[in-house]
Amino acid sequence: MTDFQPAKDLVRQYHHDLSAAAPEAVAEVLARYTGDRWLWRGMHPFHEQTGAEAVADMFWSPLKASFTRLQRRPDIFLAGRNEMDGFHSVWVVSMGHLMGLFDHPWLGIRPTGRITMLRYVEFNRVENGKITETAMFCDIPQVMVQAGQNPFPPQTGAHLVQPGPMTHEGLMWGAQDPAKGKATLDAINAMLT
Repeated sequence: MTDFQPAKDLVRQYHHDLSAAAPEAVAEVLARYTGDRWLWRGMHPFHEQTGAEAVADMFWSPLKASFTRLQRRPDIFLAGRNEMDGFHSVWVVSMGHLMGLFDHPWLGIRPTGRITMLRYVEFNRVENGKITETAMFCDIPQVMVQAGQNPFPPQTGAHLVQPGPMTHEGLMWGAQDPAKGKATLDAINAMLT
């Protein structure tokens, strides 16, 4: 049985310190928690970045400069081994919203001066007490819609910011029963086959 608690604790502290960091201090926080050859994968226009300085310059510092008082509002937080590499690597997953006051332009999107929610999912690979790889995806078009700059044709359904589960049972901060985790993975894999 793998103890995922050290990896989860590391990522939680990383999230805490990143949230507290001013835009100009982000690279220092990232360097404290990530390996020397940290690979960060994002969506367009961020793509792949290597190292704390590059990730800070390309993604986090501009985001934090545009969204005043940016805070992470997770709805899902869990850890486990990656089936794709034969259950070798440990990953910590967080999904939810980054929320802040959209006070300055970001990626050419005009600011609103109002609370804006940026939906995200982040996967962090943890090895030897450091984050060595990250995949970070966020919903930029949703920010555009909230800012009144919808890039899409009119839709037939309603658009809204999706709230997380009311009970927040997806926030698995502590240790979890491995048997329940295996049963969940088996159920998901059965749906995919």
